[in-house]
Amino acid sequence: MEYVLKNSNIVILAKNYNPSIVSKEWLKEKKIVEENAVKFTHTPVFSLVQTDNFTFILDPDRLQISVNNSAVENIDNLPKIAEKFIAQLPETPYTAIGFNFLFHLNNVKNNFKAIFKTDEAKFSKLFSAEYKLGGAVNFKYDDFISRVQIIPADANQLITDYNFHYNGAGIEKIKSALSRFSGAKEKAILILKELFYV
Repeated sequence: MEYVLKNSNIVILAKNYNPSIVSKEWLKEKKIVEENAVKFTHTPVFSLVQTDNFTFILDPDRLQISVNNSAVENIDNLPKIAEKFIAQLPETPYTAIGFNFLFHLNNVKNNFKAIFKTDEAKFSKLFSAEYKLGGAVNFKYDDFISRVQIIPADANQLITDYNFHYNGAGIEKIKSALSRFSGAKEKAILILKELFYV
C-alpha cells in the first residue's frame, strides 16, 4: 500500500480527572478493555495502563488512549473504548476532544516542491541542493479545528500528522464528537490521496 496509518490516538481533556481510580483492574472490571495489562504505573496524579494493543495515560487534565498495534480493528475500536471510558465517569467535566492520525506515505507522485512550484534555484541556494520541503495546513472539518503537518522523510516518502480538535463541554458533546472519529480519519485519507497520489 502507498500509505500506512502508523499510529492513532484519542485525547479527551477534562477538569479534575481522578487518575488514582484508573487501574488495570478497573479497566477490566468496567469492560473498557478486556486485555491484560503488560505495563502499569499508578500514582495519585498519573496512571498508565498498557496492553498489547492499547495504552491509557491519565493525569488530572487529560486522558490519552493510543493504539500500540495499528491493526485496522484496533483503530476502529478507539472511539468505542473512549466512549466506554467516559460512560464510567459521567460526572467528569469534559472540555474538549482530539483525534490524531499519523500516516507514512511511500512512492508519492507529488511532493511539496511540485505542489507549491517552489523556485528550485532560490531554495537550493538558500538551503542546499538536497533540501526537502514540508509544511503545515490549518483547516476546519465539521466542528473541528484541524491541522496537518507534512514532514519530508526519504526521497519519495512523507509523514503526515493530523490533529482534529473539538471544543465541547459535557459528556454528550464528547460522545457526539466521538461518533465522527471515522469521518475524520476518512477526511485525512482523502487529503493525502488528493495531494500526493492524484
